[in-house]
Amino acid sequence: MDIFILLDKYKSQNIVLSLEQERELLARYIHSTNQLEGNNLTLAQTQSIIDNGEVSGDNIKTRDILEQKGTYKALIRMLKAVREQEPLSIELMKELNWLTVGTLFQDD
Repeated sequence: MDIFILLDKYKSQNIVLSLEQERELLARYIHSTNQLEGNNLTLAQTQSIIDNGEVSGDNIKTRDILEQKGTYKALIRMLKAVREQEPLSIELMKELNWLTVGTLFQDD
């Protein structure tokens, strides 16, 4: 089936996620993508970071926390750009990249 036909069918359903559902989907996405990059945080820890900015557990790396937080900030910014129909630009891509990884390169 053509991807555009599927997209049109999805749009025609006018599905609106609750804030809670959106946050859960973001947590799952962030956890999955960062896990591919070697991040060791669990889905529950990722959800905790999104919900209250805190995480608990043993042997947690600061880098893992910063990656989760950065990816979340970038996704929120990306969703805002989509909702406002902001054109994709080099500047937006740089901003999204910086939100994702910028804190990993800042001096303490």
